[in-house]
Amino acid sequence: MTSNNLFCATDDYTESVISEVLQSNLLVKEFNQKYSELMLLETSAYLDKMTLYNIPIVFHIVYYDDVENISDAQIISQIDSLNKDFRNLNLDNVIFDEYPREKALATDAKIKFSLATTDPNGNTTNGITRTRTMIESFECPAGRSDMEPLERQPMKSTYLGGKDAWDTRKYLNVWICNLSGASGYAQYPRSLEYMTDLRYRTDGIVVNYRCVGSEGTTEPTRNKGKTVTHEVGHWLGTYHLWGAGADGTGCRSGSGDLIPDTVPQKGPQVGIPSGYSSTKQCPGCPKPLLLNFMDQWDDEYSLMFTKGQVARMRCWLELLRSSIIT
Repeated sequence: MTSNNLFCATDDYTESVISEVLQSNLLVKEFNQKYSELMLLETSAYLDKMTLYNIPIVFHIVYYDDVENISDAQIISQIDSLNKDFRNLNLDNVIFDEYPREKALATDAKIKFSLATTDPNGNTTNGITRTRTMIESFECPAGRSDMEPLERQPMKSTYLGGKDAWDTRKYLNVWICNLSGASGYAQYPRSLEYMTDLRYRTDGIVVNYRCVGSEGTTEPTRNKGKTVTHEVGHWLGTYHLWGAGADGTGCRSGSGDLIPDTVPQKGPQVGIPSGYSSTKQCPGCPKPLLLNFMDQWDDEYSLMFTKGQVARMRCWLELLRSSIIT
């Protein structure tokens, strides 16, 4: 299987964070207040106001064949890509010359990522674990609920042939494995009242070993590290541009991903953009954005988050994942 056929499976794996968060009126009020404050600021003030957050990451490499046991260098190339993407350091890319609308919307999230230097026991680490498994490939659970039992996510369990999560309140756990039929999937942030023991143990993202970083085992179209950027976007609470579900309801309701500076669209845009297209255009809406990380473009053409997406990610990070910030 080539990476041309590998796309995000988060919509198949998990329900929208909104489905649970909306049950907490206090949390909704806090989110709306934070979000409004960030969105009302002019770009320069907006960036000056934001604190630079650091998130420690541990990569759990779970491999059957030696080729799946990707190198430290490949992991480091992924960290480099992730930091470039979240700090909006792609603006020198000549592709933006063709799309000034997208370039004007591109925003620095003021979030950076670093490999963990201390493990949960206080020992020095390089932020990478390696586990040989007897499982040839792992399936992406498709139950539309991130309460999927570990039996359906064995890459996240040492007992079941994978690797147990490090404390998900302190580390972003990224499992790298031979994931069948998908580039990756993520677990949305949850309020503490819904974070059962299982959700703590499964929180993080899973990524196909063919879609990590910019060297080694990567394949064409998924060779710039954008899969991890996309899945971390989900982990921080942003949806696909067509909405939180895979059925196009975001387009029908006109709400899309619930962010005002993106455009609702009928479904994923894939491959290489060749100008603005009406193929995925929702009735009464402008033509969809291009180059956005939360679409499904080839990695070469996945370049930016909007200000609204940044505001949403930072709000959920501060409200639901604040313990992970260092």
